[in-house]
Amino acid sequence: SRSHFSIAGWRGARSIYNHQHPNVIDSGIPFRANKLGIYQWTWAPDEKVQYQVSARGYTPRFDVWLKASAEIHVVKLFKPLKVSGDVVNKVTGKTIDSFTVTPLRYRDPENSPNDFGTRKPERGKAGQFEIKTELDGSYRFKIESPGFEPFLTDMYAVGDDVPRLNVELVKATWRNGVVVDAAGNPVSGADIKLASKNKVVTMRKYIPGDINGTRGKTSGENGEFTYPHSKEPETFLVLHKSGFAEVVKQPGEDIGEIQLKPWVKVQGIVYNEAGQPVPNVRVGFEGNRFQYDHNFHVQDLTVAVTDREGKYEFSSLPAIKGVIRTLSHMTDAIRNEYVVPVDLSLNEKFNVDLGEQAITVSGSINVAGRSLTEVDYSPTSIVVMPVSAPPFGLPEMLTKHDWRNGWKEVQRVMSSYSYWPARTYLNSFPHCKMQSYPNGKFTVQIKEPGTYEIGIDLQVRAKELGNGVFAHSLGEGTFRFEVDEAALKSGKLDLEPIDVAAFTILAPGAEVPDFEFELADGEKVRLHEQRGHYLLLDFWAAWCATCEADKEKLKRLAESLVKSGSSAQMISIETPGSGNYTRAPKETREVWLAGKMNYIRGETKASEYQKIYKKLGVSALPCYVVVDPKGKLAYQGNIEGAIEKMEEVK
Repeated sequence: SRSHFSIAGWRGARSIYNHQHPNVIDSGIPFRANKLGIYQWTWAPDEKVQYQVSARGYTPRFDVWLKASAEIHVVKLFKPLKVSGDVVNKVTGKTIDSFTVTPLRYRDPENSPNDFGTRKPERGKAGQFEIKTELDGSYRFKIESPGFEPFLTDMYAVGDDVPRLNVELVKATWRNGVVVDAAGNPVSGADIKLASKNKVVTMRKYIPGDINGTRGKTSGENGEFTYPHSKEPETFLVLHKSGFAEVVKQPGEDIGEIQLKPWVKVQGIVYNEAGQPVPNVRVGFEGNRFQYDHNFHVQDLTVAVTDREGKYEFSSLPAIKGVIRTLSHMTDAIRNEYVVPVDLSLNEKFNVDLGEQAITVSGSINVAGRSLTEVDYSPTSIVVMPVSAPPFGLPEMLTKHDWRNGWKEVQRVMSSYSYWPARTYLNSFPHCKMQSYPNGKFTVQIKEPGTYEIGIDLQVRAKELGNGVFAHSLGEGTFRFEVDEAALKSGKLDLEPIDVAAFTILAPGAEVPDFEFELADGEKVRLHEQRGHYLLLDFWAAWCATCEADKEKLKRLAESLVKSGSSAQMISIETPGSGNYTRAPKETREVWLAGKMNYIRGETKASEYQKIYKKLGVSALPCYVVVDPKGKLAYQGNIEGAIEKMEEVK
């Protein structure tokens, strides 16, 4: 089958080019391989271009990055993942005729399934099923039959050869619920959605009916409904024109009565840094839920847009705790993202203004401890938050954390859990997010007196730092300041310049700090255990186009080391958040290096990799570190320098 190539992205921009549309000019870019499977674009740019590659009968690839060169690039496509099996009653062994199979697609096997690619259920027939996937990634398959507990298969990746499955379903025990309105009267026709770790519900609008194809149950004439017992916590979402309810139930817990709360109206005005109302700004509402390890039960984001006078309105929001936030930040119209926590259960109508001006606080940031020129501070992230108790308390799992620690407590939550709980913690406080101007300056609007803290993630571009995928992360810092009545009266407050200390960079000959990483089979290994020969540490990520580009150079280095009889070892450390763990790591490193040299692929935990980066002074990906047999630093930098050093010591 002839493969099809289409341009997906270039220079950070997404492609919307459609060669088949009659109103689109013919660019001359080839979009098909020949009969031998060879694709040629003879005048392609000498830069990385993202392609989508597909062929009839194969799973398409959406993440292929190629750079024009004399060498032949190899793009491997896999046949669709095919899973088949038999479904029987576990007790009687009899065939179950009526059941459905739902493929759940996981971009990251550690987390919940992704909506994109999670198809609607397919019906089995005569106790048998066979299903093929359409997209790349990892999958589990959910088998459901009326009167039985759902069954979830093991996880399989595209490219796996899956044996025929024998699925044994167990009879379900049922639990009962009833929906009532705010006055306690039964509500018929309420729409009931069920969300869990393996069944994510996405709420784009809080209205009854289908939500991203997720069809639930409907309450009966007396408000009654039933669901089978579950082995995992579940969230019941109940929607009706008279109101909304969201209730979490634990395994074995009956549902009972679920009372709707009336819909809530929220309106307000969005202001820019000059205190002027801003039209055409997106404003969002989302619930503030504690959901750990990305295991979302409910994803929600309801959006409104400001009118010509800068006004926005939500006519029907749920009576839950959440945040109102500006979404159109970092534009000419409005640079800052203002986040205001709300408890919509307290009233049926709220006015929430965003960016309302009482005092303009101005400041600037400097890199301390590094001599840099032509510094661009615009990638630096800044958060300004009050050092005061959260207005509506903290989610139950986060109550042990102390708000008096300000931004440092946000970082502590990040270290203890992950990004999403830290985001939930931060969203419990009114705050403002922004990025610095290129010269390091920033401004923020504050309307209440009190103590505030600035959290700074120092990321810069500079001549001395060279190229990287993104800006170089050089350090973190905090700064506290007071807004008193005198400052409020004057309308402005100029802060002293804030110096942020850059991470320490290891000098050649310094001992490389020890750290732990985990192999693909789960074994934990420490760096110091690998002493005795030269090590090449390769810090990378699957989303990193430059890391992908380096694989050919790594291949040639590996072959050179093998020929020389070198005992050098390569330790390839994958950064968390790489997306598709099942494909990209193999293609970017293992395919080229397996059998070529003593090679280890490891991963670091999400809560640990930043600590490791700080220890080693890793500020951008990819980063290559050469360690001598005594554990001393021999080199740190780009691939060219690493290759030169490894060739020198082989």
